[in-house]
Formats: sequence, C-alpha cells, structure tokens
Amino acid sequence: MLALLQSADVIEALVIMNCGDSATAQARHFYRESLRNLVRLAKAERNTELRLSLNRMMSTSANCALH
Repeated sequence: MLALLQSADVIEALVIMNCGDSATAQARHFYRESLRNLVRLAKAERNTELRLSLNRMMSTSANCALH
C-alpha cells in the first residue's frame, strides 16, 4: 500500500529537489514558505468553492420544497 504524502512532506521534497545543497538557508526558507502559502491559498479556494456549491444546493432544494 502506498503511503499518503502530506503537503509538508511534498513541500520538503520540492525544496530539496529545486534548491539543492548550493542554496542558502534563507533561499530554502523563502521557497518553503512560498509553497506553504500556495497550499493555504488552494485550501481557501477549495473551501470557498465548497461553500458556494453548498449554498446553491441549499437554495435549489428550498425552491423545490416551496413548489
């Protein structure tokens, strides 16, 4: 069975793969935090989409119940 990768594990792998040993600690930190912020943005967008979808579904079911 394949182990599920957490975003933190994937981020660290990307930092290692893209920065390598030649990058400074500051550069690796900046890259890591940029990726973490991208993950946060994606989660916020997903939550917004889910909320909007749920609102549409609730309004549709409310309209059906009234008829």
